[in-house]
Amino acid sequence: MIKLVASTVQRGSIIGLGSGSTVAAFIKALSETESSKSITVVPSSMQIEAVALEAGLRVGGPHLIKELEWVFDGADQVDKSLNLIKGGGGAMFRERILLSAAKKCVIMVDENKVVERLNRPLPVEVSPFARWYVKDRLEAMGGRAVIRVDKKGYPTITENGNIVFDVDFGEIEEPRGLHYKIKDIAGVVDTGIFTLPSLRIYVARLDGSVYTLDQGSLY
Repeated sequence: MIKLVASTVQRGSIIGLGSGSTVAAFIKALSETESSKSITVVPSSMQIEAVALEAGLRVGGPHLIKELEWVFDGADQVDKSLNLIKGGGGAMFRERILLSAAKKCVIMVDENKVVERLNRPLPVEVSPFARWYVKDRLEAMGGRAVIRVDKKGYPTITENGNIVFDVDFGEIEEPRGLHYKIKDIAGVVDTGIFTLPSLRIYVARLDGSVYTLDQGSLY
């Protein structure tokens, strides 16, 4: 799947890159295409910037965001209406900027991430100053909020200097509405719920075949 998607990137393109293992694998595949030397990438994180530089890709700065043609990214979950949960790597705020600016968005997932309704814990990026206030508000909304920690038990800090709550709401019936309710809480920077325009999703089956989902499609 990843090689297939990489082969669609045209010479001279300016593209945005999300974060995570799927995007890292995409960069490797992209670096092996004939058009790779003419492509400029705008990464959403230092992790992906480092991977892109190591692969020999040309890396552009934030001033190019307004010129993005495509953004390529992964997702943690996709529902039947093509709502996404992202943020497993904690980069959802910067990913949202790239995805919102681009003319077209491409998401790559394995088929086990396609579900009837979103139901995995929702990442919420929060200012550390507001952490206890936000936690109380999230739990008053019916969520179970846990601060994300690293292997040593320290809070995970995003590249924006914030912390991440992983909030279990069970099945999310109205993702877009929930996103905006959470965003209304003072101290919340962003959530991991994404509803994107001009979206195409490539889904890899266990047998190695690939199918696509577009806006309005049901799986």
